[in-house]
Amino acid sequence: MTRDELVEIVGRLLAADPESDYYLLLLKANAPHPGVGDLVFHASDGIQDASAEEIVNEALNYRPIAL
Repeated sequence: MTRDELVEIVGRLLAADPESDYYLLLLKANAPHPGVGDLVFHASDGIQDASAEEIVNEALNYRPIAL
């Protein structure tokens, strides 16, 4: 899935699209961030009131900690 498609999905979630459950599942399946739903609905202070593009950037910049 492309970055632009992810931005479109997040935009639909932020706009409370009637198909939000579907878009949330789609986002979770295609974004590497394990808490991508929280970035959209329960953002921390650093990303609060962020645009769809900023949320996608945050989700795509996630890198897991290597143990």
